[in-house]
Amino acid sequence: MATVLVVDDDLGTRQLARLILEQSGHVVLSASNGVEALLVYTSYHSRLDVVVLTDVNMPQMGGIELAARIHAMDPSTRIVLMTGSILEDVPEYCTMLTKPFRPDELTAAVPSVKPR
Repeated sequence: MATVLVVDDDLGTRQLARLILEQSGHVVLSASNGVEALLVYTSYHSRLDVVVLTDVNMPQMGGIELAARIHAMDPSTRIVLMTGSILEDVPEYCTMLTKPFRPDELTAAVPSVKPR
């Protein structure tokens, strides 16, 4: 299974995603915004297979900017964007997950971006 960095400013969403992913055997790290996520990512990405599951709309740094920065650092990092709205321009290096999601939708999104 993968190490998943869950990034969302909503504590409930972070906790729910953590619970679902840990029950599926994943190791879960978390961050409440893009700035914090970059710190966590740079601390762990060289030692672990990391999948980034990030909300699109967050204060300080949104998911699209976070995804672009992570992709620039390591294009092989798997990135799943979560949003409750419709995105017209999804970066080609990202997968989408619509919120609210069911547990099976979340677990299906992460294995589709298998660890390196």
